[in-house]
Formats: sequence, structure tokens, C-alpha cells
Amino acid sequence: MIRRQSPPPVQAVPRFLTVGETASLLRCSSRTILRRIAAGTLKARAEGNRYLIAQTDLDAYLS
Repeated sequence: MIRRQSPPPVQAVPRFLTVGETASLLRCSSRTILRRIAAGTLKARAEGNRYLIAQTDLDAYLS
């Protein structure tokens, strides 16, 4: 008898949004998102010359 092994659990891959994508979702300007990042009310990580906002951080900001 052959036993099947269950597949390994799928780990959630964090989804990151650009400033422009975040602004489109929130229906505001990119400048507003950049001001929120500078003020510290919206968490983002700097990657090169752009900011990336994690979906979880955006959810936390909206709640």
C-alpha cells in the first residue's frame, strides 16, 4: 500500500503595492501617500528609489 504524503502548507507570500497602486486603491494622489509615509502613519519599505507598501500594512492603516 502506498501512502500519500500531504503537500506542505502554503505560506502566504506578502503582497507589496507601489505608491501609485496604493493611491489608486484609496482614490487619492501619490503625493498624499508619500506624505502619509513621511508622517509615519503608513508603513512602507524603501526599495531603491521607490517605496513598497505591504498589503498587511495597508489593511492595518485602513482599520
